[in-house]
Amino acid sequence: LLLSPRRDRSARFFASRADGAELSAVMEQAARDLKQVRLSAGRITDIKTRETAEHLADTSSRIYDYLRKHPEKIPSANRFLTYYLDTVGRILGQYVKFQEAGLGTSEVREFQRKVRAILPKLKTGFEAQLSQLMASERFDAEADMKVMEGLLNTEGFQWEANQNGSV
Repeated sequence: LLLSPRRDRSARFFASRADGAELSAVMEQAARDLKQVRLSAGRITDIKTRETAEHLADTSSRIYDYLRKHPEKIPSANRFLTYYLDTVGRILGQYVKFQEAGLGTSEVREFQRKVRAILPKLKTGFEAQLSQLMASERFDAEADMKVMEGLLNTEGFQWEANQNGSV
């Protein structure tokens, strides 16, 4: 019994739900999309664009990893998993195809300019997605701090945070 393999939290979650197979398939596709985002980002030759795309890939990985650890939140990230991740992968893939083909037409240059312009917005949006997913943990920690502060105050200790965050 001690040596038998244990299913991870995600596998147990998927097995416990009627829509578990569908959610598992969404995560499997998201893993493939994430791989495409990371691969394409690494092939971009423009340094600033590559750095922004790689940061986007890193944030996407953190979201994916968070959802693997908290599969109950997968439904709330459905649009990210099924649309944004896939679309970003296709856009970056097309950017790299044009780059590698050496096409310099005005249409291609305009497409690449639009990609460069939207990447920072996507980066901000993906970071907001991760923050939103983690909001309940943040609220729980803030509630714990408020209770602790109240207890310290009732016991005669003053606990006031100053501007730089130290107590």
